[in-house]
Amino acid sequence: MNSKKTLFIIAAMVALIVALNLAERALRNKEVSPNPETEDQKDLAALRSLMEQRGTPETGDGSGTAVNTPKEKKFIRDVLYEKDEVCLGDSLEVRLDLQNPDGPVSDLLSRIGGKFGDRVVLNFDEQGEERVNIFVKDPQGNMDTRRIKINVVSCPGRAAVILRASRKRDRIDEGEVTVVKKRGLECPCAYEWDFGDGTTMRTADGKASHNYGKREQDGISSTFIVSVDVTDARNVRARGLTSLTFPNYLWASKQLGFSIVPIVQETAYGMTGNNYEVDVKIKNIYENTIVFDTAAIQAKGCSADDASYDETIKAASIMKRTEIRGGESADDSISIPRSLIPDSACSVSVMLKGSFPDGAPVTGMVFFLKE
Repeated sequence: MNSKKTLFIIAAMVALIVALNLAERALRNKEVSPNPETEDQKDLAALRSLMEQRGTPETGDGSGTAVNTPKEKKFIRDVLYEKDEVCLGDSLEVRLDLQNPDGPVSDLLSRIGGKFGDRVVLNFDEQGEERVNIFVKDPQGNMDTRRIKINVVSCPGRAAVILRASRKRDRIDEGEVTVVKKRGLECPCAYEWDFGDGTTMRTADGKASHNYGKREQDGISSTFIVSVDVTDARNVRARGLTSLTFPNYLWASKQLGFSIVPIVQETAYGMTGNNYEVDVKIKNIYENTIVFDTAAIQAKGCSADDASYDETIKAASIMKRTEIRGGESADDSISIPRSLIPDSACSVSVMLKGSFPDGAPVTGMVFFLKE
């Protein structure tokens, strides 16, 4: 696969990811409020967009413009969850039973209530009817959607714990879990953690971290269900659940035949002068030095039918540090001149391309939605 063809396919897949986000916005009414833990998953979305180039049909009209004709398909056989009425403060695990008539199920991209994955934990801290939107799509953009309704009721006298989970910016394989709300408990409390990979821990406060670096990377991502049992001085007990999803860069690199570097980015962009700016942390997980040479920028309109604006520039023109030694991390910012982004654009992606000393290619990606 030549570089132009690879770039075209990757850019098309990013557009599909963004289309999924926009469709989710359009369908959202009163949906489960997104946890802060979901806000650090843009690197996972970028990795998925890179992976989705596998098996993508070569569609086009000869001018380099993609022909995108996604269809509705039945990917979701069933949505599995324990109950449709929960107490205020409860957590609920939701799983999807999927099928893919055109390929392996692993090719499907799923989102449940704004979280990536076909198995997630949702937290409910507002009373009333909560609508959870579910989206599943394949690499060609064909999509299946469902919506489930969860009734959240007050349960007086019932103890409850709500967790928040996030991945650490400076340690890509480490997750941090915090108890953010407690009801019906009188602390000091004891906390018994289960990190979902066979590791347990006891703490005297409502915060714990765990490194998942030794996980088996047998797919594009790994999801772990984390639980905590909290016991107060009266021996009243409550359990909280959450989920953590990690991108598997080493597995993805083997599948693609070139190396992918993790880039953790801030949720939102800012404006510095006339430039769009996104803070990033680039982690070189390999032994050899990486040097980024070029940056391929794609700006896409709000509709899937809108033509994209593409520009390839020198990486040094939008980032301060283009060379990262093996095992090191670089805090940087991607700064894109406003003149390169049409006012009508709703999404922007940046694919950084570089190499190792032996010439082997390496790629990293950043993208954001432009409000």
